[in-house]
Amino acid sequence: MSTRWKHLLAIFLGGWMVLHVFLLWQEKDLMARGYGDFAAFYTAGMMVNRGQAELLYDRPAQWRLQQEFASTVEIRRGPLPYIRPPFEALLFAGLARFRYPVACALWMALKLACLLGVPFLLRRLVPLPQTFSPWLAGLLCVGFFPVFYDLLQGQDAILFLFLLVLALGSLVKKREALAGVFLGMALIKFHLAVPIVLVFVIRRRWRVLAGFSVTAAVLLLISVQMTGWPALQNYPRYLWELNRMPGAGVITWRSMPNLRGLWTAVTPNIAGSPYAAALLVAVALIILLWVARYCFAPRRRDAKRITASFSLVLAATLLTSYYCYNYDLSVLLIPMLLLSEGGSSTPPKFRLLYRVCVLLLLTSPLYWWLLFRVDSFYLAAIILAGLAVALAGMADARAYAVSGSR
Repeated sequence: MSTRWKHLLAIFLGGWMVLHVFLLWQEKDLMARGYGDFAAFYTAGMMVNRGQAELLYDRPAQWRLQQEFASTVEIRRGPLPYIRPPFEALLFAGLARFRYPVACALWMALKLACLLGVPFLLRRLVPLPQTFSPWLAGLLCVGFFPVFYDLLQGQDAILFLFLLVLALGSLVKKREALAGVFLGMALIKFHLAVPIVLVFVIRRRWRVLAGFSVTAAVLLLISVQMTGWPALQNYPRYLWELNRMPGAGVITWRSMPNLRGLWTAVTPNIAGSPYAAALLVAVALIILLWVARYCFAPRRRDAKRITASFSLVLAATLLTSYYCYNYDLSVLLIPMLLLSEGGSSTPPKFRLLYRVCVLLLLTSPLYWWLLFRVDSFYLAAIILAGLAVALAGMADARAYAVSGSR
């Protein structure tokens, strides 16, 4: 990329970064009062500290605690529910020892450290394309709207991204069991981690599965010890009831950039039926089987194709997930940082499709328009589908090579 284009890219990303930092500063008082999603995490931490972990999924108990630190929040008439597995609440138990505004600031600082460490960690795994110097990579990380929204809401998508980067690094270094361990830790978002692991199962990468299974078993035992078996048994029903409860603080289908959101928009009258749900599951499995065809084949285990394969799995997982929101797209920083040049052997049609999709994903006003103007963020699923097709072309051993050499 020429110097002129690098300058234009820096201006493009820098503009979004300045906008995002400005908006975060403008909303800092609301964030400190408990308006963001971090309130649910903080509540879980308080319960653990008070020896009430068995009440993690008790809505009246959640509401009582949230009145202690977020009583001035005017947009909720009920609790902001904690929906993560019990073991993640241990992380927030430490933060909950501080006053809410301090804990909120510490959580943001921790996530910023993870976020800014991502490009430097990736640089050690697969050389970044010449497009991205360290400072330009930093602009990309902070200028990406899903990252901004994660910081605004106090979500944990950046932590999930960091764990996936560690998993990719382990795969590149051929430490597959360790990669499975990091994927097990990524069960903080189990609805996204499980489909990723499913691709490894289809490809018969048993060491990855072994590391994942051991970690998942340990986390399950920790969760049982925290909440007791009855509370943990109730967890799936709790999530299902929240999913069907309007105004419960859980994202609606119109805000989901996946097949579920798109399908519900196209067929609103039948989308809620069991048959429609079964059809969505079947389509998701077919897509994952299609993705597995391109990914992690034994003869394609060089670092270049592992990176492209992993990126394809991420895009397909977001597209086929049951629950997904805009901050979950933060994981797409991995392909954006590592695959921007596309590779000289990638067919031009895939390079063009990839660049168009990435440009759309980097355009912050598009998110604002889809989320807040027309309430139709499910349309972003079309962009994700295009990105998945482009990444499939890149992951194909006959058509892909990451620019640069190790």
